[in-house]
Amino acid sequence: MKNRGIIHFLAAADRVNYGDLLFPIVFNEIANKNNYDVYYYGLVKSDFRHFGGLPTESYKMLHKNIKKLGGTIIIGGGDVFFANWETLYSYINPLFVKLMKYRFLRKVNAKLKIIDTILHKKNVMLPLTPGVFEFNTPKSLQVVYNGVGGTFNENNTLDYNKKIVERLHSSNHISVRDNRTLNSLKKFKVNAVLTPDSAIIMSDVFPKAVLENKITIDKENIPKNYFFLQFGHNKAPNNFKETAQKIEVLAKNHNVKIILCPIGLALKHEDDKELMKMEKYSSHFQFVMPKNIFDIMWLIANSKAYMGTSLHGALTAQSYHVPFFSLNKKIKKADSYFKTWCPEISKGCIDFEDIDCIDDALGRWSYKKNNTYLDEQKELVYKNFEVIFSKIGLI
Repeated sequence: MKNRGIIHFLAAADRVNYGDLLFPIVFNEIANKNNYDVYYYGLVKSDFRHFGGLPTESYKMLHKNIKKLGGTIIIGGGDVFFANWETLYSYINPLFVKLMKYRFLRKVNAKLKIIDTILHKKNVMLPLTPGVFEFNTPKSLQVVYNGVGGTFNENNTLDYNKKIVERLHSSNHISVRDNRTLNSLKKFKVNAVLTPDSAIIMSDVFPKAVLENKITIDKENIPKNYFFLQFGHNKAPNNFKETAQKIEVLAKNHNVKIILCPIGLALKHEDDKELMKMEKYSSHFQFVMPKNIFDIMWLIANSKAYMGTSLHGALTAQSYHVPFFSLNKKIKKADSYFKTWCPEISKGCIDFEDIDCIDDALGRWSYKKNNTYLDEQKELVYKNFEVIFSKIGLI
């Protein structure tokens, strides 16, 4: 079959958010080793090479290239089920966020689908859950999901969820990253396979020795022993002072500093604003602003422990054999992920008011068990890539 060798890699990699930028660069390393022809896309054209990411073409260009070339769309990962255009665009465009504060403009946009028209001519209902039939191409086309997350909103109308199911059924392969997502799809009779998040192989792609040549950090200013702490907008502790005091005690008990490093810098993430507020509470805290994703990766990889609300921050820690503790039980994706893949070392997320329990948890941390889980997850990720490449005719 013609054009099956062309890959259109689609992800939310058009914003400065650590996890979203990881998917294309990890996949790009796999693709380069196998000489695959890959085009990268987001909602909009972007270029975050200065931050370690890959440039993306726009969704409009995706339409054009598919019509011209056919091939396979690979949805790159992340919590992509079932985000709409407005939600994803609100992480990119500050003017759009300001305008959508006005009820009248929200109603106008909802009725006329203005953002849909601007971004993709209203062809695709959900940008990262596309149906093959929505691209209206004479060329052969397949859609594949690579270890994605997210759940159906059962409050949606029956007709709306049926449309989502129709789009999922048109895909060639669906792999999801946790039991929460898998069970949600099962309720709607959508078949999927379970596979870990592909970012878990980052330590294979970027060993510590490689990271050393990619960072911008002045290592002289980084303490030898430290814990890495991160949280973002709307995910921060309700009581900063109380949380800061507990973390300070944790730092003293383990004779470490606390590095506060933002992971999500996109709109509505804004870790930097929250963490700079936290820094003021103790001399044990040190804020570090990363200049690229490798700074973040290196800081986590060389820490004594990771604590944060970012799933991919915790995955980075696991990948580099660092104890990890996901914070804030409201973050269902991290809670579900680690209960799925690391049940004996992670009981899910920890609420900020219980953060002092990390003291005892560190004493019980099993590096051996983590390494076993890590090896299993990496093997499953590589197998999933093999399945994907086999199904789309590349091996």
